[in-house]
Amino acid sequence: MTPFVSASLVGGLSLLLLLVAAELFVWVSTRLAQIWRISPLITSLIIVALGTNVPEFAVSIGSIVRNDPGLALGNLIGSSVTNLSLIFGVSILFGLIKPGTVKTQINAWMLLSITLLFTSMSLLHLGHKLQALYLLAAMLAVVSYQFLLGIRGRRKEDKASLRRVKSKKLGPLGITKYVFLLIIAIALVWIGGNQVVASLTVFSTELGISTTVLGLTLAGIATTLPELLTTLTASFQHQNKVAIGTVLGSNIFNLTLFPAIVFGTVGTWYINPRIAAILLAVTLLFVGTLVQFRGRPIPRYFGLIFLSAYFCFLFVSTHFQTNL
Repeated sequence: MTPFVSASLVGGLSLLLLLVAAELFVWVSTRLAQIWRISPLITSLIIVALGTNVPEFAVSIGSIVRNDPGLALGNLIGSSVTNLSLIFGVSILFGLIKPGTVKTQINAWMLLSITLLFTSMSLLHLGHKLQALYLLAAMLAVVSYQFLLGIRGRRKEDKASLRRVKSKKLGPLGITKYVFLLIIAIALVWIGGNQVVASLTVFSTELGISTTVLGLTLAGIATTLPELLTTLTASFQHQNKVAIGTVLGSNIFNLTLFPAIVFGTVGTWYINPRIAAILLAVTLLFVGTLVQFRGRPIPRYFGLIFLSAYFCFLFVSTHFQTNL
């Protein structure tokens, strides 16, 4: 068996482990959020988004262990662009996406601000410790604000959604079960993440492609499969808050917490201006669409526009063998 075939098999099984772990984390966390009557938008922005970002986090940690920050950041940026273009575009085509008028708009502008912060700091060549500090501060500010929104939403616009969820008490056995499942999920993440990174390293050697490019493309789309499943399911069920909130929350973590870990442990790593421009352009398209169609369904042909943006990103990443 050739190294490429062996790496493909191991990588596929490892990715499956990551997806199972992510789904397990999301299921346990969402169930607890429902029981504790947390706002649906906040559930998707923080709990579900963080859970669906487990694969990205695992690949980032695995890359740091192997001293490959290019793969780590490539995966995070590739995942972010995939969320905003491919996943959101598919959701528009096959579901009914109707942006909210208040909290969704606020969070969209926050995402744009974070994207500007992430790209500008790298293009200005700020030190890695300073970048990590600013990104962590931005993440803490966003998460704190989400909890304030959640409290307000619980009292006002989310009452109808919360009324449908019956509060249930968990006995000692229930708590033990959830803790056990979370431990299993963490173990699967650790094993799967390391093996995915190892497989991508083999691919890089065998194909003569940098791990950064593989992170932007192959790893970017593979690690966003949980987001794709979550947003598609939500859009089919007309759960607009979950569909949009998952994309927003996923990118917020991709561009704050995870790169802060990379910058804080590995060191400075600057972004290629072409990739920064694409990330900003896709974010502007996403935010502009949410603002333009607030309170109204997004036309399905916009899905094709977002898909076109994704394929442009793939072309730039692969054709120019773009490094960060």
